[in-house]
This record gives sequence, structure tokens and C-alpha cells, in this order.
Amino acid sequence: MKILKSNYRNFWLSPHTILERVLFWKTEDEIYEIEVPAWLENICQGLYKVLNTLFPRINYIKIDDFDTWSADITMASVIHPILVELRKVHNSSGIVDNEDVPDRIKSMNAPRVETEYDIDDFYHDRWQYVLDEMIFTFDVLKSDEYFDGIDGRVQNGLRLFAKYFRSLWD
Repeated sequence: MKILKSNYRNFWLSPHTILERVLFWKTEDEIYEIEVPAWLENICQGLYKVLNTLFPRINYIKIDDFDTWSADITMASVIHPILVELRKVHNSSGIVDNEDVPDRIKSMNAPRVETEYDIDDFYHDRWQYVLDEMIFTFDVLKSDEYFDGIDGRVQNGLRLFAKYFRSLWD
């Protein structure tokens, strides 16, 4: 298996950024009140398309025949380090249901929040718990060694992985 992926390309140059440079004496609020001319918008979009064509994001994945022999182990060996890095970076947390975490970090056991838009004291702890369970699971699965007594925890980690898969963003 070979995986080559480059960072996301960000060539977008906002028309407002250009206006800020040209009309440097105006404040940012004044700049954003100006209606952007269609020609300037078209130039920015054209430049973006040209640069993305010249410098595309690398997204190369090659799967060999032997990668499918134990596809679960192959995938676990890729998923595990990604989860470990995601936990280390920790720029955000997914929303986790109380039913998926131990009592000590359930939202009802946290001090009350002031508004419905606030997060409770255990919000990030719940996400860390889910990540830890997934990391444990894929660490076990990539080693191809099942030990008695951990199968339930592995099943729970797989269930959490499936349930919170769309929350695995940074």
C-alpha cells in the first residue's frame, strides 16, 4: 500500500483582500460595505482555477493485492495513527451522547451552564474518552492479537467509531 497526500491547497484570493490593499486608507468595515465589481470576482475565481490546475492537491492511494488479505488489519494500521494524531492536535471536539460515556463525565454530572449555547465542563472529556476507546480498539486490531476479556471493549470502540465517524475532523 502506498498513500501520498499533500496538504490542502489554499489559493483563494478574496476580492475584499485586493480592495483592502488598493483602498488602504479605508477601514475594514468600509471595505466590506463596498459591492465587489463582477470583473474583480471573475479575476479571483479564474486565478483560483488556474492555480488549482497547475498545483493540484496530491491524493494518491495504491492498494496492492496483499493489502486485502487481512483488510481489517491493513485499515486498522492506517486508522490508528490518524486517531492518535487527532487526539494529540485536539483543536475541536465532537458532540458525544451521554449514553456512550461513563457516569463521571456525563453532562448531567457537570456544573450547570449559563446558557444553552455554552458547553459543560466535561464536553471535551467526553470526546477524549471516545477517541481513547477508538485508539485502543484500532491498536488491538492492527496487532492482530485478540486477548480474552477485551473483545467487548473492542466491539464498543468499533461501535463508537461508526457512530462518530463524521465527527473525526480537526
